[in-house]
Amino acid sequence: MPADSQPHQILLCLVGLPGSGKSTLAEKFRQIGWQVICQDVLGNRKACEASCSQALAAGRSVVIDRCNFDCMQRSHWIKLARQHQQHNGGGMVHLLALCLQLPVEECVARAERRGNHATLAPGDAAEVISRMWAQWQQPTTHEGFHSVLLARSSAAADEMAAACLYHIPHPTAAKQDVEPAVHLPLAAAAGGAGQRQLSPAAAAAYQPPHQRQRLQQSQAVHTSAHASAAGGSGNIVPFPARQGGQPPGPEDDLPRRHPWTKHRHDVLSSRVLDAGVDPQRPVLLFDANGVLTSHTSVRRSTGQHEARPGLHHLRRLLPHYHIGLFSSASKKTIDVAVPLIEAAAGPGGQLFDRRLILNRTDTFLAPAAHVAGGGKDHDTVKPLTPYFSRLHRVLLVDDDAHKSVVGEEHNMVLMPSWQEGDKQDAMVERLVDVLVALAESVGADESGDVRNWTAQASAQLKEAVPVVA
Repeated sequence: MPADSQPHQILLCLVGLPGSGKSTLAEKFRQIGWQVICQDVLGNRKACEASCSQALAAGRSVVIDRCNFDCMQRSHWIKLARQHQQHNGGGMVHLLALCLQLPVEECVARAERRGNHATLAPGDAAEVISRMWAQWQQPTTHEGFHSVLLARSSAAADEMAAACLYHIPHPTAAKQDVEPAVHLPLAAAAGGAGQRQLSPAAAAAYQPPHQRQRLQQSQAVHTSAHASAAGGSGNIVPFPARQGGQPPGPEDDLPRRHPWTKHRHDVLSSRVLDAGVDPQRPVLLFDANGVLTSHTSVRRSTGQHEARPGLHHLRRLLPHYHIGLFSSASKKTIDVAVPLIEAAAGPGGQLFDRRLILNRTDTFLAPAAHVAGGGKDHDTVKPLTPYFSRLHRVLLVDDDAHKSVVGEEHNMVLMPSWQEGDKQDAMVERLVDVLVALAESVGADESGDVRNWTAQASAQLKEAVPVVA
């Protein structure tokens, strides 16, 4: 596969009888930002196709939650992905089928126990499942999938899903439950291409790495040294691969752990910070340096913090969000910054929920791919998954896109960094306007997903940056 056609999205087609656990798996993907296309919810295949096309056009990875029990049923999704690539200017979409082939009697028993299914009554389960099984066709790569995984137990399916969700090596699974290894194409190294054999769940984890990007919202601040060479435009600057070598693999796109970090980035820590907050209001985390206060470089040169103009507008966010901080600075620095910001925000009590303040010790070191692409070895990222159980209700406002980890990009709103000494800066007011509108769009329903609106919010903030003559 040529390096310039690396897939940035996955279309995961679930294949399984009613009661095989498809919707349970799909929910795990939905919680980290994938678009779930469920016919039980949307009503018919045409509606599913329309929703799938919209999600692909929006740049999201997609899970098809349907039975998809024969080649014809699955062909619709393969066709949609190809149309997206060929006719809509879309990037490469990796087509992955995950087949949940559990025993028929187990599927029937599960379906008969469900009392609230939208389309299948318990009394009809045995007949419908038997009829579907008689027409069953197992998916293969000959249909157009890049890879096909087969799970013969719920445990095996969970492991494969976890690998795909978090881009981690596959834990050892019982051989009788998992189909033999499959082959996935790898991006060509300079001068050649190759194939690597992966276990099925490692294959599930395969999503050729996002080219790490520094999406700097202000034109002259933190500009990557590789910007012009990489051919980036606007504020999107892709990190190049290591010169003359293989593009980084999935493991290179994972955050590296600090020596003091005791938990993995992809599992909850002992500090579940949203356990005690009202889920009707999303959690809103701000970076400090460069977003609400003077940038780190300015602070180091002057020896002092300075509050960004317009912080009094932050008070307007309190009815809509639980407000916190997530900074790569030390706890000592944050202990200075918090009262500075709250004083600049004016009267009204505490602005920040003290339960929602994270500092350098809560970060991870940036992935190896980031360093290979020109980033600093000590750069950090800000994983949200370890600290929040409702990821679809968490926003991170930062001025540096590399701070998000793979799978959490849609949780970030990119804020233009504060130019040193600009007393006329009005971006905080604009940010608050955008965030209030976002909260109103999502609504108070705790199932509302803030990640559907972050790209639009970031674009609005970018457009608001004054043009320097």
